[in-house]
Parts: sequence; C-alpha cells; structure tokens
Amino acid sequence: MAHKTASTDALNVITGIPPIDLLVEERWRLDDRETVTEEVKAEERNRAIGKWRQRWTANTSTAQWTKRLIPNLKPWLDCKFKNLEYLVTQALTGHGSFGSFTYRIGKTADDRCRYCQADDDPQHTIFSCQRWHFVGDRVSPDNLVGYIIREQGNWRAGAGYLRSVM
Repeated sequence: MAHKTASTDALNVITGIPPIDLLVEERWRLDDRETVTEEVKAEERNRAIGKWRQRWTANTSTAQWTKRLIPNLKPWLDCKFKNLEYLVTQALTGHGSFGSFTYRIGKTADDRCRYCQADDDPQHTIFSCQRWHFVGDRVSPDNLVGYIIREQGNWRAGAGYLRSVM
C-alpha cells in the first residue's frame, strides 16, 4: 500500500514487479517459442530484469529517493523475506508524513519539521531529526537497504525503526 502520488517506477522496484511493458515483451517472447520450460521462463525473466536494471540505472527523473535507497535492483529483488507495509513503503518512496511531501500536496502550511523546525524531507525525518536519530551515524540513505536486506533480523529491526519514525 502506498500513496497514489508515488511513482510507478518506485512502486515497481519496491514490490519487485517489473514494468508492464517488459512483462508483455517477456510474454510475447515466450508465446513465440514452441517449447517453454522452466529454464526458458527463467531465461526470459532474467532478460526482462536485465532491461529493467538498465532502465533503473539510467533513470534520472522519477523515484530519485527510492533510487538512492535502492540503487541496485538485484540484491533487493533477491531478498525473499521483505515484508512490505504501508509505513515502510512511505519511507521508501518519500511519499508520506514528511513536511516536504505534505506541503507539496497542500496538507500542511509549510514544510518544516514539527519537532525541530528544520526542512522536513525523508532524509531529515529518517536519518537526521534529533527526535528519531537514535541510530547514530551507523545508518544512512546509502546503506539502509543493504543493511535491512542482509538478514531477516535486520529487516525486522529496520522496518520497526521506519514504522516508529513514520
């Protein structure tokens, strides 16, 4: 579950579902084959994911917060214990209870943090605000996802932290 304002690019990555055009192309290639084995299906899926990875790497216009958190698709897609939920998705998309977002959509009068009056964007809220900054300098936008997908216990701890902040 996510805000309707979150980009399709971000949501495809977060959910691990390739873009629809790549899925259609994959299906066409499978339909053109006489014999479709599990190996052929895996080969075609890998081809689609390869194109998706190139597209994600080249993307400079949408989902830039998500791209900063999840720069490489493969480790994220390979993680089998992710448990996505509304508040974690808000943190991963940057479309949630952040002053920059709520101000942009007209829900608040300004984009200031309600706790410290700094500019409130996802990086501030999750990683800098003194109200929530009990993780110290160990976690940053550049290493959070790598940490939480390393093992299931890390996922639980990271998701718990994101839930408490959100």
